[in-house]
Amino acid sequence: MDGNTSSTRGAFAAIVARGGSAVEIARTARAVWQHIDASLSPIIGRKGVAALYRRSVHLRRHDLPALDALDLDVPADSDFAELQRASACLTSEGAGEMNAAVLETFRELLTKLIGASLCERLLRPAWDHLASNAGQEPPP
Repeated sequence: MDGNTSSTRGAFAAIVARGGSAVEIARTARAVWQHIDASLSPIIGRKGVAALYRRSVHLRRHDLPALDALDLDVPADSDFAELQRASACLTSEGAGEMNAAVLETFRELLTKLIGASLCERLLRPAWDHLASNAGQEPPP
């Protein structure tokens, strides 16, 4: 799975289609964010990952009112827990849409900073995790 819009949305849609709950989507999304953090923190630091994540949330707030429930002033380690909490309160479809949108925006911002090839290589473990939770085979 590459990190493009259709695959990210498709993975969350697959979880919804097989009856996944908003709580399951929230857990999956948090695990994806933890993979992203693990991949990027050695390169841009935890504060860098947190800054890109917070910027992604900020940019999507106008589209997704549920993101207004996130407290972006919490310590960086709690960011992903905040998103998980907000996601779990939505419908499955809403949780999938919200998480896909934030992930897509994060990927777009990171791509602008480091280029598409390096971005996809660094995010690969996160996309593979998402694909496996969606019941999809990651590409070779």
